[in-house]
Amino acid sequence: MAHKTCWHSLRLSALVVLVVAGQCKSPFATREAEPPTGGRTPWIPPTSASLVLANMRNALGGKSVDNYLRCLSDGASGRPPFSFVPDRSVASLNLGFFDRWGLASEENYLRQLFAVVPDDSLHKLELTLVSESSFPDSAVVVEDYILTMHHTLRDPSYPRQARGQAEFHLRLDPQSGYWYIWQWYDTGTGQGPSWSTFKAVFGK
Repeated sequence: MAHKTCWHSLRLSALVVLVVAGQCKSPFATREAEPPTGGRTPWIPPTSASLVLANMRNALGGKSVDNYLRCLSDGASGRPPFSFVPDRSVASLNLGFFDRWGLASEENYLRQLFAVVPDDSLHKLELTLVSESSFPDSAVVVEDYILTMHHTLRDPSYPRQARGQAEFHLRLDPQSGYWYIWQWYDTGTGQGPSWSTFKAVFGK
């Protein structure tokens, strides 16, 4: 009887060891991939004029050319073509440069700018609302801005910060229900380079 009890205990112990061993992971086994900690640049469906500007701010902070361009009119489906009216002083220093400025020009300058701005450097857009005129299908929003882009270029002609005032003219697309910028007026405040300067030096 004692022999059977002992044998039963040994079998039970062996079973426990096997179960525990099966639950333990080998220290040499390949680890499962962990989910990425960083997310993509957030995009908010622009169901209001203010959300368009929020998307623009996020796109510049996240260095997303695609999301930035989605804030502007693409000229398709009856939308008016995007136009940018630069600061007068910058326009006078770059005669004719902004005459054909459009969506492709925005993409070109932005890609060149982002190429020299490291991911771990400071890059952001700060907006302060000055005024807003809203209508059922259009809006005019005036914002004071500070654009900061700490790039790696040492040439002082390439600024790292711009200050000024932007007047955004927006429209509602009746098909999608989303707003977009179709006209943009830039005015420097005399506190340094304006956004127009960024576009002039990085868009060439």
